[in-house]
Amino acid sequence: MSVAVSIIVPIYHGKQYIKQIIEQIEVCSEKADTEVELLLVNDDPTMPIETDLFSERIAIRVFNTERNRGIHGSRVKGLQAAEGKFILFLDQDDRIFPSYLKSQLGGIGEADAIVCRLIDGNRIYYDEQRPFENAVDKKHVIGKGNTIVSPGQVLLRSSALPDIWKKHILHNNGADDWMLWICMLSEGKRFALNDAILFEHVMEGSNTSLHTVKMIQSQQEVVEVIRTSNLLSREEMEMLQQALQSEIYGKLQLLDKFRKMTTLYDEWLCLENKGIRFSDILKNRGYHTCAIYGNGIIGKRIYEVLKHTDIRVCYFIDRSLPYYKESIPVYQPDDELPDVDITIISLIEDGEDVRKLLDRNKHTEIWTITELLQEAHS
Repeated sequence: MSVAVSIIVPIYHGKQYIKQIIEQIEVCSEKADTEVELLLVNDDPTMPIETDLFSERIAIRVFNTERNRGIHGSRVKGLQAAEGKFILFLDQDDRIFPSYLKSQLGGIGEADAIVCRLIDGNRIYYDEQRPFENAVDKKHVIGKGNTIVSPGQVLLRSSALPDIWKKHILHNNGADDWMLWICMLSEGKRFALNDAILFEHVMEGSNTSLHTVKMIQSQQEVVEVIRTSNLLSREEMEMLQQALQSEIYGKLQLLDKFRKMTTLYDEWLCLENKGIRFSDILKNRGYHTCAIYGNGIIGKRIYEVLKHTDIRVCYFIDRSLPYYKESIPVYQPDDELPDVDITIISLIEDGEDVRKLLDRNKHTEIWTITELLQEAHS
């Protein structure tokens, strides 16, 4: 039987992920009842991967490259050896759900690619603010940027991969997927949308998306490749340039947010060094029960700090309900919220907007995490 799907995974200092990659793909292949090959492209010549990896269910091939190629070069290296009718590019730490291949293969039809929904940071990614349809809308992808979070969301027809993307290997990691979607949409390739949630994007510390300077350099390189390839009209190129500027501004805003988070954690740590626990701050104000607005990094931190104390965290409030159930309830702001002594807004920014949103619940006091920590310092 011929290979139906080639799954290409660049590996860079990621040997620890190989076992889970194989196990996930074995399950997907069995559920889809289709022939799958896994191509592991090792991008670190100093740390070779064993070439005798075996699976009874899928074919596995390992490529120990002679030089570091970057993630784009590694993907193309794997593509050159791939035999499948369809291609899936995965990052080494990605997670695909058991029904991924069955659902994507069943939905692609005559399209050149199919995009599924995903979980990103324990949340359903697409919502009213980020419509799923925009992910494959040419005007949006060119003018607003990439809203396909990871290539792992996309099953591709191998014959549809553009030569421009295969030949112009980016020197800077991070934006080759954005370049791929621009090229495909500009060539009139057809994308299908799959409403099923089949993929989880995992952000590790080494992920290029978290490296602001590297990502900006990669995006600038994409714009230059597209410009010299004459893929877009003058108007579309102006839109693409504007999208790049917006991306740079957005990343600067994100850096500012991280700076504020660092300041908050520093204040928190200073209090703990003085023997003042966060639960003490709440108890001293007479609070015994609380809710947490925002199920992000800081919100989860508050929950972990309080869950073994006398302060009972009754529920989270979040606009985007998490896909995985928490050990406590999660409500949306418009829900009828149970009574608690205090609602803690865990957001670094937009605290006043959230306060107004929640202020209709007169049965609870509302404080931001920043206000609570700063008051404890005074």
